[in-house]
Amino acid sequence: YCAINMVLILVNYLNFRADTLGMEDVVDELTYHLLEFWATFGFALVECISLVATPMSLIKIYRSPIVLKLILFFNIVASLVPAVLVTLNR
Repeated sequence: YCAINMVLILVNYLNFRADTLGMEDVVDELTYHLLEFWATFGFALVECISLVATPMSLIKIYRSPIVLKLILFFNIVASLVPAVLVTLNR
């Protein structure tokens, strides 16, 4: 996820430079945003899987496992909805 964000920072810089020089963008806006939002959703999934699949019980990690599960659920939903909206808004 960090590598994707570093690449997107570079792409953002290159697109700004191309616009300044009057050249064509390196990556179009749709591709940039699709990569950004779906990478965020993928990271939320990895984060959820890593917490659920840990060998320790959730009670040892967090006092209230229900609250942790709700936070994980809303994290996934909050990253999925924008990714789907950007995908559908082609």
